Amino acid sequence: MPPSQNTQRHATSMNPALQHLLDLRLQAEHDARQSLQAAHAARLLEEEAQARWQARWREASAALTSETQRQAAASLPATAAQAAANASYRDRLRDEAARSASVAEDHRTTALAAARDAEGAAQAAYEKVRGEREAALKLKERAEAEEKQVAERRAEDHASDLAQAAFARRRSDGN
Repeated sequence: MPPSQNTQRHATSMNPALQHLLDLRLQAEHDARQSLQAAHAARLLEEEAQARWQARWREASAALTSETQRQAAASLPATAAQAAANASYRDRLRDEAARSASVAEDHRTTALAAARDAEGAAQAAYEKVRGEREAALKLKERAEAEEKQVAERRAEDHASDLAQAAFARRRSDGN
């Protein structure tokens, strides 16, 4: 049997288990990357929703400021009903601005915070799994290097044995 076949039989004894471990780690890394991408997309959606709520608050605040300035610049209302209607309209604008600010703050502290936390957790999980995959790859590479070194030593030993046998044969044939 040639030395490569002899050593190959021994060299592959550890590789399937390490390859299986590496395959599992690669799949885990792929899954973690997909989870991270989903968490990132969810955070972006929540940030967009937050921006919409803040824009609604700014619009309501600007409308309130504009109406207050318009009423201040206008002449006094002609009737008490008109004054009450103006005050009621300002109150609705103030309520809308306050509600928008409240919803924006609630969204920021709940949904957006949760999405950011989930993305951070997904990032940490991905980095952990990636480290585990890198460790498995290094372990496999180290084992392969050791197996290669053992195979080279066996091949050298086999070549040395053949050389000694040939020398002994020549010596015995020469006598």
